[in-house]
This record gives sequence, C-alpha cells and structure tokens, in this order.
Amino acid sequence: LGAISEGSNRAMSFALRAFLTQRFTGGSGVILLSATPAKNSPLEFYTLLQFVDHYCWVKRGINNNDDFIDRYLRLEIRPILKPDGTIESRSAVVCFMILYELRDIVFRFGDFKDAKDVGLVMPETRRHQVFIPMNEEQRSKYQRYRTEYEKIITSRDFKERYRALAILSAMGMVALHPELDQPPVTRSRSGSMKEKRGWTWNNAKDFVHPASPKLTRAVEIVMQKPLCGHIIFCDPVGIHRVLRDLLVAAGVDPSRIAVLNADRAPKPLQRQEIADGFNGQPAIIDPETGRVEQEAVEPIYDIVIANAVAYEGIDLQVRTCDVIHLDLPMEPATLQQRNGRAVRQGNMQSVVDIYYLLSEKSYDAIKLGLITGKLRWMSDILKGADRETNNPAAGMDLSVEDMLLMLADDPEAAKAALAAIKLRADVERRENASKRAWQRLGNLISYLRMAVSRE
Repeated sequence: LGAISEGSNRAMSFALRAFLTQRFTGGSGVILLSATPAKNSPLEFYTLLQFVDHYCWVKRGINNNDDFIDRYLRLEIRPILKPDGTIESRSAVVCFMILYELRDIVFRFGDFKDAKDVGLVMPETRRHQVFIPMNEEQRSKYQRYRTEYEKIITSRDFKERYRALAILSAMGMVALHPELDQPPVTRSRSGSMKEKRGWTWNNAKDFVHPASPKLTRAVEIVMQKPLCGHIIFCDPVGIHRVLRDLLVAAGVDPSRIAVLNADRAPKPLQRQEIADGFNGQPAIIDPETGRVEQEAVEPIYDIVIANAVAYEGIDLQVRTCDVIHLDLPMEPATLQQRNGRAVRQGNMQSVVDIYYLLSEKSYDAIKLGLITGKLRWMSDILKGADRETNNPAAGMDLSVEDMLLMLADDPEAAKAALAAIKLRADVERRENASKRAWQRLGNLISYLRMAVSRE
C-alpha cells in the first residue's frame, strides 16, 4: 500500500492548524502547493484533501483509511521478499475502482498543471542506452553469482531460497564495479574483526583496481563536453570517491568536482551551497536601460556526483547538459526525480542528454525496461476516463522462472523473455476484467429476478 501507519508530529500539528483555520473561516482558508502531490500511494489523496476540507470524505461516508481502501482499491495478498531475505504475505493494490467518483472529489479541490499546461519552456531530452561490456573479473563473478542464484531458487530447501535477494544485489554491484561486492574488513574499537556493511568514502582508497568499464565510460562522456554541467548518479558512496579520482586523473580540476552524499554533505546548508556553486547566478539586466543590476556569479563546480541525497529538494538545472546513471533505482518515481534535477524550468541548455550505462549480459537493461514500462498510477487516476484501471506496478511481478530468463547470457533472448512476460500479464489482466464483467452481469440478473419475485 505504501502508506505510513502513523503520522509524524509535524503532520499532526499541521492537521490541527488546518482544522482550526477552517473552523475559524467557515470551512475555507487552506491552500496546498506541491510539485509532487502524491507518488507513493493513493492514500496520500485521502490525507491531503482533508487538510483543505476536513469533512470532504466524511460526506461520502468514508470515515477512515479502511473505508477509503474498501471503496476505491482492490487488494490481493502477494508474497513479498523482504530485504532481510525472509518472505511474508502483504496486501498489494491490484486495481483502482469507482474512479469517476474519486476523480470528482479530487478535482473538486485540486487543480493539476504540468509544464505544458502553463507554458513553461523545458529543455529537450535525448535518452541514450549505452551498453558496456564487462571486464573479465566482472564476467567471472557474474557467472558465479548467476549459477548460485539458479541453484538456490531451484533448490527444494526453501530456507536457502531466502538468500536469492542478496545474490541479486551482489550481481548489481558487480555490474557496476568488480570489487564492490567485497567490502574490506577492519578492526572495531574493541579489537575484534568486524566487516564493513559497504564501501565508504574513507575506505574507498582500498580498491585494488579503481577503474571499471562503467566508470571509464562515464569519464569519457564528461570529457566530451567540459564547458557545461554534469550530474552523475549512483548509490554506493565508495564509488563516488573512486569516480572523483578517475576524473582528476583524466585532467579535471578537483576543485571543480562536488560530491552530494550524506558523508560529504551531511547538512542541508552544505547541500544548498553545492547546488548554488554548481548553478552559478546569471547577471540581472534591466530590460529598458540595459544596465547590469546585479553582476553574474560564475559557477565553481562543473560536476556533481550524487546519490539519494540529491533526489529531491536540490535544484541543479541551470547549466546541466548531461545526466549519467551508473546504476538504477527500483521504482520509476525515483528515476524521474533523478532526471528532474536537470530537466526543469530554468535550464539554459536547449538539450539535456540522459545516459543509462548498462552492463552487457546483465539484467541492467531488463531492470530499465521494467522501470520505464510501469505506468504511473497517478496519471491513470487523474488523466484517464475508465471506471476502473489496473495498477501496472502490481502486474509486473516476476516469478522465479521469469527471473532466470532475465539473467540469460543472450541480451536479445532476455528482451524477448521480457516481451513474453508483458504479453502474458496483459492477457491475464484482460481475462480478469472479463471475469469481473461477467460477475457483475450475473449479479444484475440476480437482482432482476429478486425484483420480479417480490412483485
């Protein structure tokens, strides 16, 4: 469901103030402005609209979250593999229902505009999928992990199958850098040996061979256009330091490289200073007299290496010409947030190139296909005309057999397998819709027979 079970103190304080404002003004006085009104769960609309009209849902007989879910969402129990390797059953939204009523309520209080609706000038985007061969060490490790993964998920020992997620995670790290799956071992303060949870900024100097095919290609892309801004995204902090050192070795001034992660920029002020230093400030000129009212402030950074710290709340768009993805997040919203750092109003570049660096014979390309292939449920709810719509995110679950196909050596075979999975999922959705329609027809006939018998 993607819903938070308990509200924060800040949210509760705001809810009380919104309620008191409405009571004081006779039911109005609260206006919300947001660039991302809802992205995780339809339940966010339930909460947001109550800030604007405390009784908007109660008037419809919806008194709490459970009533909202029962009315507008169809749930099914799905097995979920948790990060700790255990499996548990959870509710998943598979369908949105009675959308005409939900849209009526949402549009009564909400006005939704995108860049085109209000005439904002946005830079053009060019997307590039760059396939990069893995080196020998990567191929060897990847093959070993793939064999281990296949052995685990085809085993009759279900306890072993819980390790499958860890194996997939390791494969993703190896596709980025061959040493990323083996963090160094250091001594704790007590003197006992303790393995690090992952590579850090400090221990990244211990990489035996810092370069990897993906990192080398990223450096080449940056060096092709040295006079504009570049944003490079990847989650592992250790890779941030390795990449910075590789850029310096290629001739980039180290003072022109900024790093946005919780280790190097832990405070919001530091992150804002980096954003300001990357964007610079254009001169302000009086259009009538031509006089310079405020001198331009030249940017001090040309490259920003970032992870999740920069996904939201950081504007890096003024002079960005390239966005480079060394790895991929798990959901489409995060990928859009990454690209949105550069593709937004105020970018002085007419075109932004977005590069997805994908390791050959890995599931990088399949993962990108799954992410970009998922439709945004919010778009379906707000912009569609259907009474009901399926949740595409719930329809793309991969079985064990499907995942084995995804990890095939032949990329073309993997793409064909993905197309077959999508086709099968589409057929299943149509069959389910047909069954529901026949059930409704059967219910209608039953109601008619009851009416006749009563007469």
